[in-house]
Amino acid sequence: MGTWPLSAGWREIEFGVEIEWVGAPQGAVQLLPGWEIVAEDLLFFDDGRMVDPVTGDDVMGGELVSPRLTWEEREQIAAMCARLKALGAAGNWSCGLHVHADGSRWGQALLLPGLDAARATEAALRRVLDTAPHRLDYAPPTTAALREAVARLPAPAGPDAVLQRLVYGQRPQEHRGGINFRSLFEKGSVELRLPNASLEPEAIYRTIELWLRWVAAVGEGRELSASPADLIRSLGAPAEGYPPRQDAPAWWWRRRAMDRALYPVLLPLCREWVQELYPQVNVPCDIVWIDGTAGDRVVALAEAGDVKVYLVFGTGAGGWKRIEATTAWRPDLASGRPSPGDIPLSAAAGWSSGEKRPFP
Repeated sequence: MGTWPLSAGWREIEFGVEIEWVGAPQGAVQLLPGWEIVAEDLLFFDDGRMVDPVTGDDVMGGELVSPRLTWEEREQIAAMCARLKALGAAGNWSCGLHVHADGSRWGQALLLPGLDAARATEAALRRVLDTAPHRLDYAPPTTAALREAVARLPAPAGPDAVLQRLVYGQRPQEHRGGINFRSLFEKGSVELRLPNASLEPEAIYRTIELWLRWVAAVGEGRELSASPADLIRSLGAPAEGYPPRQDAPAWWWRRRAMDRALYPVLLPLCREWVQELYPQVNVPCDIVWIDGTAGDRVVALAEAGDVKVYLVFGTGAGGWKRIEATTAWRPDLASGRPSPGDIPLSAAAGWSSGEKRPFP
């Protein structure tokens, strides 16, 4: 179960980072020992082309995952960022930066105090980090309802029971929060998913320091302020110098609006199709993303347990029809960005709120 409260110096907490990039081939990246590259969904080039969400030497983007690091080992991040930039890589608007802080000294005892601290300070952290609005699709907030759902679990609750309740949003990419305590049970860490992308080491170091100081403060039971200035002052964290905000282009908001509009229509069709394809899977599928920008063809990535399948639908006078189901990614499954006339920008106003490798 662990112990809370318990004091720890922020430099004593091990951490890991996940750095997303586009524009350099995975196979050309020389990895330091313990570092690895994993596939990442929904990375885009600025012209609207999707980076292939697979691993492969010629894939022009992905997620760089560090091993557990100490503060003294942080220069490994600078070395890896330099290698990426030398290959032409960038952390653009579609990329993110995630920081994991080791939570094992507190264990499950940190969960409820951590959720309370997240509710109190998450808006302030978004202000400090200047999180781009579209990044919140992958970093939904901690709500009172979520906290109460977890608090109602009978003690002692095992990890599986906690994870069934600790779901930040409906769709797969929304399951992990901006301050993500699911990671405590999946990887032994507390994850920050709010930062904008960057390949600049100093900006990444400041983000890591902020997060380690936050976790250390919550771990020792300190009450933290909801004011951005007061929060930074009480933590002793840098006030500026974090990865800068990069806003999503207009075509991304149009694509997103189309996804949201098609989701309730396609979800029952996807569930029926996946159940026929995989009768042994006993969990209902959900849709990770929908690309409806290819005229009379719509592609949905459906996920059910360990199953991921691309479902291609056609449209016509007779309604929706099945065209293809495949588990193998092909670049032609994503059509690119929608044209300006596909959907009005007014329909894309607003926003709502990925399986990761284990924190080593």
